[in-house]
Amino acid sequence: MKFACQILKPDFTVIRDKESKSLLVFIRGTCSIKDTLTDALCFPVSFDHFICSDHERHNIVSGHAHRGMVSAADWIRKHCIPVLLDAHNLYPHFKIKFSSTTCVTFGPAACMTLELAEFGKSFITSIVNGFDIVPTLSVSSFHDFISEDMQ
Repeated sequence: MKFACQILKPDFTVIRDKESKSLLVFIRGTCSIKDTLTDALCFPVSFDHFICSDHERHNIVSGHAHRGMVSAADWIRKHCIPVLLDAHNLYPHFKIKFSSTTCVTFGPAACMTLELAEFGKSFITSIVNGFDIVPTLSVSSFHDFISEDMQ
């Protein structure tokens, strides 16, 4: 199943890999003006992540993240889970293990606080071209740059 891009609703698709018996979610990066407008909504918002669906207060990782990315991720989550569950019903021998999910990003935006980034180290791999400015540019780094220039 494939979803078309809109503002705060990025283009993504869910595919079935027969060889690994896996269901995979691919999220396309910035490619259109709608994606760029999502990227531009970069004001930091409070973000809480519940660990292993255990909603007890001591199992929460908190921080701040990019408003556009948080909204987009929430939209993807709401649409991916039903698609993944439907696919699992069609292919019951395929396993969905949310606790062992891995993520590979290519040139990701600087979109979260250090606490959230540290939490994701064990399951997120980011691949960055050495000259790509996007992974280092954030509202916070921009303010730091301006402040440094004024001194």
